[in-house]
Amino acid sequence: GAAASAYNVAGPTDVDIEAAHATANELRAFLESREGTSLRAWLRHFDLNNDQRISLIEFSRGMRAMGFKGDPSDPFAKLDLDGSGELSLEEIDDVQSVLWHRFRLWCVRVFQNMQDMLKQLGVLPVQKRSVIAQWNSGEDPTEERVDQTHFVEGIQRLGWAEGSEEMLFVSLDVEGQGWFGPKQLKWFEIEKKRHKRKTAAKHKAAMESTRRTQDRKVYRVALVDFKRYLKKRYGHFVRAWRQALSPDGNMVLQRGDLFKACTAIGWEGDVRLLCRALDRDDSGYISIEELDPSGAGMLAHFRFCIEQHFGTTAAAFRAFDRQNMRKLRLSDFVAALKALNFPWPAKTLFHCLIASGSKHLAEEDLRFLDAWRPRQFLLASPNEDAAEAFRNELRNRYSSMLKAWRVAVDGDGSNRCNFDEFEACCKKMGFRGDTAGAWRALDADLSGYITLQEIDTVASDAIAYFKRWCDQEFGGVKYAYGVFDVTGDNSVSYKEFRRSCRVYGFDGPVISLFRALDVEQSGSLSLSEVDFIDSWEFPDDHVEDAAESASAISAELTPRQQAGPPAVTDYVSDGPGPAAYALPGSMGAGPLAPGMRFRGAFSFRLRPTQLPGVSADAAFLPSPVSYDDRVARSALSPSKPSWGFGSARREACQTGGHECEVGPGPGMYSPSLTRRKGPAATCTPRRKLRVHPLFREAGAPEGAGLPFAASPRWGGVRGGGM
Repeated sequence: GAAASAYNVAGPTDVDIEAAHATANELRAFLESREGTSLRAWLRHFDLNNDQRISLIEFSRGMRAMGFKGDPSDPFAKLDLDGSGELSLEEIDDVQSVLWHRFRLWCVRVFQNMQDMLKQLGVLPVQKRSVIAQWNSGEDPTEERVDQTHFVEGIQRLGWAEGSEEMLFVSLDVEGQGWFGPKQLKWFEIEKKRHKRKTAAKHKAAMESTRRTQDRKVYRVALVDFKRYLKKRYGHFVRAWRQALSPDGNMVLQRGDLFKACTAIGWEGDVRLLCRALDRDDSGYISIEELDPSGAGMLAHFRFCIEQHFGTTAAAFRAFDRQNMRKLRLSDFVAALKALNFPWPAKTLFHCLIASGSKHLAEEDLRFLDAWRPRQFLLASPNEDAAEAFRNELRNRYSSMLKAWRVAVDGDGSNRCNFDEFEACCKKMGFRGDTAGAWRALDADLSGYITLQEIDTVASDAIAYFKRWCDQEFGGVKYAYGVFDVTGDNSVSYKEFRRSCRVYGFDGPVISLFRALDVEQSGSLSLSEVDFIDSWEFPDDHVEDAAESASAISAELTPRQQAGPPAVTDYVSDGPGPAAYALPGSMGAGPLAPGMRFRGAFSFRLRPTQLPGVSADAAFLPSPVSYDDRVARSALSPSKPSWGFGSARREACQTGGHECEVGPGPGMYSPSLTRRKGPAATCTPRRKLRVHPLFREAGAPEGAGLPFAASPRWGGVRGGGM
């Protein structure tokens, strides 16, 4: 009705925009010829009440005061492209409008009030004049004033870096007296009140915004940690799904089943956060394509290949099992898929299909494919033509892509549309193109959902820009709306919306943004029509959160985990256990080796092209290099001491010098890892001792042949004389 006519619903045409630019140029030339600058004319003749907007009456009054001879309504109508019935300084001179807005914001941040501004800029000395002169001029002799010199030096000293100081002073000195005082700064108090309202809204939103950001981060941290855990333990997400998450062959997992599976595999993270992160389309369940879209596509193509060539998995297994062994080896499976020209990696698929953990593929491992009905898009190829046809269908039906997204595609306002919602939208619009191919072209990152960014980048960037501006200035779109809604009636008209955006410094496309948000075309916005933007996520947020999530995960890892996995599957425990007690190798070791744990026999020979008995996919299995037992050697060394005999100490051929890891284990309760040294002993001839003559043997050297060492007190002068 009447409210809808408050703004131009159809929007300005290219002809209207060109006419507005030409009129603005002519008007600026006229204002500069009369007042020197557009800003001075705005402050002196147009915006006398400092509300940053003027009506047709105010515009006509100012133009006549400056001697305009024509009809003021004609340039006013050409400049008012949105049909709001109001003009702002931006529509007349956008350059000086930006300068004036930044100067006002700088003033309210630097100065406490109008008197503080005059005091810090430096007031002129009070001139003594007669009472008659004061009465005739109407001046207050005690009024604080600032001239151009003090103004320019003052704002530069206080940090103003935007320049144009002389032009700002000339614009503030509307009377041309060479100074300005409190009467010329009435805008300051109005701007200060606006700043206080904005600051209060921002403080109120700070806690909620922080909590929302932290929730988004912890969701991603939980998902990254869970995937890292599955990758390390099972080697592939599909294999983890088959063996741990859904061993019954169901390709859809309910939340309760996910809780049980995480408990069974020993993942100690927050499963509730994991559910929120995996269920990105808010469907209430988790499918395999949400965990691993690429792996789900591999299974879907394998199922389609079997259905196309054999009909059922039982027939396919019998065809693959040519030797009738009732089990398939890796080589037989690879050869069979190669004969079918299957494009996906056969080795990876073989290990992902095995649900029992054995080395062979049984017929039971394939039966789940018969009951599975994969999504249509898993088998489709990206079709850019179909995606563009879908966009054109939206453009033809709706005035803007943002409105089309909100009305037809994203009904819940989450900025996420899964394949079911997309398919329903195509049926509702009567789209007869390649729906699955269009989806694959739009969902290029295989995230399982599409956003406005994939439909229309320009519209998405406009919403993202508005959201970032609201977050920075008010703490969120919800609190920005509270500031815009001055009357508090939960209704913001286009004039109020446009005025608030201009006053608080939003320089985006206001009219197109309002038209897109005003889905019902009522000419006003309610809170429910804008607060959904706070929950939207945009690509820049994903990049930042991903980097922070990676940093958070890296900080929780041990140095050994940060070094990355070895060439084979690495089994590591965070607490005490075999994987934490890294025992050293015993090749070429010394006497300590027999007391250490046996690690297998080794022989040296030429390496064949393929080692016998080694699976081609040995990376999924543990191997000797997965265990390092150097720490445990410190506990075994005391039981096998080594003794050195001779003049020089003999060193055992033993590795050592490894530092203990910080954490519970033998390395913490044992001495240094270097081999313990036993007490040193040296065998040398004893010195000769003098004995009693009665014990001497005739003809024998002194002290020779005695079985014991005699004490010196039995010899010498006191014992002689016989």
